[in-house]
Amino acid sequence: MLFQPAPPVRLAVVRVLTGLFALWYITLAGRWLSSSEGQPASVFAPTGLTSHLSAPLSLQTTELLGIATTVAGVLFTLGLLWRISGPAFGLLLLYTMTYRNSWSMIFHHENMLVIHVAILGFVPAAGRLSLDSWLGRMWHGIRWLGATPTQASAPNWRTGWALRMLQLGATVPYVVAAVAKVENTGWSWGNGENLRDQVLMNGIYYEMLKGGSGDITFSAVHWTWVWAPLAIATFVLEFGAPLALLGGRWAASIVIGLLGLHWGIVWIMEIGFPYQLWGIAFACFVPWERISLRSVLPARGGADIHLPGSSGDLPAPSS
Repeated sequence: MLFQPAPPVRLAVVRVLTGLFALWYITLAGRWLSSSEGQPASVFAPTGLTSHLSAPLSLQTTELLGIATTVAGVLFTLGLLWRISGPAFGLLLLYTMTYRNSWSMIFHHENMLVIHVAILGFVPAAGRLSLDSWLGRMWHGIRWLGATPTQASAPNWRTGWALRMLQLGATVPYVVAAVAKVENTGWSWGNGENLRDQVLMNGIYYEMLKGGSGDITFSAVHWTWVWAPLAIATFVLEFGAPLALLGGRWAASIVIGLLGLHWGIVWIMEIGFPYQLWGIAFACFVPWERISLRSVLPARGGADIHLPGSSGDLPAPSS
């Protein structure tokens, strides 16, 4: 299962989608490196890779880090000079996100994005759908600058292994979240009382500091019958998330369940994890090479169209 072959185009699509989301997140989603503005240096508590810092970075250094990370992200998404841009974006995003999380609050929902970018940056994810593969056909010398060669379209174990690592990165964090619940409150978390209290406390926080919360938040607190089933369902989804690695209906069921979990959190608590909500986190489970307009539309005269790379040509994926 770990080394089951997969077509390179599947991994390339995941690279593009993940890169586009990461670029949106660090440029448009809101001043991601400006969390330190207006805060005293005493708030700075370096963690992880930034533990070597004894004081916050200067404004100029922070800006340069942001620019370098963004440029590397563009090259990453385009698949240009991959042997340099892939690892560079993976490491820069890890460092800058860690620095951002060293200011008063840790954003756990960013972990999965950083893990996926790091994995993609060190695997052959730019052998298809990339500027490297396009430019390499016209100028072979680009490989000396760090470009990666074009990959054959046939499935191979390296792509399958990379996708499996991404799938682990998309599921294991849920198990970690479930274990943390048990360690903090015990298995009694499953009776729903702690979950209800979390929703109530979040609603009060929004009322006091953010100008209000949705009506559904305080209404839901009185639904005493629903919290135990919701807590148990959360446990089942989080502990059972790795079952998605079995592929097929298991993967579809788990992914749909996790999407429902995140959209439910948005509905009741107004807390959104966009990487998961938009489904980008689970793109590594999708057989993208089978999705095309012509492969799903009937041909003239009612006959089905079968293209190379469509479901009639490839074995059913287990990832």
